[in-house]
Amino acid sequence: MRKELIYDLLKAGRQFLLIAACTSGFLATTSAQVQVQWMPTSTKAHIITNATPGPMAQDNEPIDIVVGLKLRNTDKLEAVRTAQFTPNDPQFGQWLAPADVLADYAPTATDAQAVSTYLSNNGFTNIQIAYNRLLVSASGTTGAVKSAFNTRIAGDN
Repeated sequence: MRKELIYDLLKAGRQFLLIAACTSGFLATTSAQVQVQWMPTSTKAHIITNATPGPMAQDNEPIDIVVGLKLRNTDKLEAVRTAQFTPNDPQFGQWLAPADVLADYAPTATDAQAVSTYLSNNGFTNIQIAYNRLLVSASGTTGAVKSAFNTRIAGDN
């Protein structure tokens, strides 16, 4: 029975990793310029079977993107969440106000603006920062994606 439980946990964990996605910060500003520092992300792609990539997309094809930013103070947030669901804890059932979450745990306005500026400097338009600053969306071209994120977009067959 123990072997089956471990297998089920590993299987569930693998499925969770396939759908988990989050982007770490990648900008460092200097006095007169923005310098890109590529950092690993924890983005996981869905496994596609029986598919072969088509030719690379032309650089002028339109594309919409969404960049996800990481929460801050996640250890503190997890402690608060645990306390909120622990009977007899003084914080049990005491929910955080949206303004508190934004102030203490959401990406900073400076971080979100840095991503927005980076996207703009790389040719993206219609840039929007979500109210909670977790998402920055933009419109651009596959060429802009290639340049800004050091990646290429392939079509499908």
